[in-house]
Amino acid sequence: MTPALLLTRPKGGSARVLRAVELSLGREVPHVVSPLLDIVDLPVTADLSAIPILTSEQGARRAGGLGYQGRAYCVGDRTAAMARAQGMRPISAGGTSDDLVKMIRAAAPETPLIHIRGRHTRGDVVERLRMAGLPASDAVAYEQIARPLSRAARALLESGSRVVAPVFSPRSAELLAKEIAGPHPDLRIVAISENAANAFGGKATVAEKPEMAGMVAAICLELSP
Repeated sequence: MTPALLLTRPKGGSARVLRAVELSLGREVPHVVSPLLDIVDLPVTADLSAIPILTSEQGARRAGGLGYQGRAYCVGDRTAAMARAQGMRPISAGGTSDDLVKMIRAAAPETPLIHIRGRHTRGDVVERLRMAGLPASDAVAYEQIARPLSRAARALLESGSRVVAPVFSPRSAELLAKEIAGPHPDLRIVAISENAANAFGGKATVAEKPEMAGMVAAICLELSP
């Protein structure tokens, strides 16, 4: 049977992944979209004189909605692209939260920093910057509400065909791992980082680079015959 994709990002993010994979492979790919998280914006008062720190596309979207227009420190290129689309001037670390913290520490800005984030976050970005003597705070600008896998997604997992499931964060990886408890020998997990792969006991393919291009390359390899 033809391998299929199980896409668990919010619909917009899943559509971008599917589009990139199909473009890379040069063909349509059977797929099911079953978001594991609903994003709900939260009211927040943010200091617009601060430099935003952005560790997700949703954070970049919210920062733009809050009115940030200047420089923004971004974890990776997709987040930077979203920040640019929102009118900011992104500086991308092109990697993980560790790379982001190193980049900001090296720049050592005197202007206050603010991490625009969801309620659930990893990496202790603000704490590590404070320990380095930088003026950093955070603003919880959106909630990530967990959702179960859809019936179509569960049917795909039980279909007997190879299923490739990319996970783009440790939280989404943990949610998927809970949803698929039990053996699924034909399931291939593609993780954006080692931290995300840990939810599956390390039994996952980890992208060479923690960004969209690296994920697409790894997904395409798993989808190949």
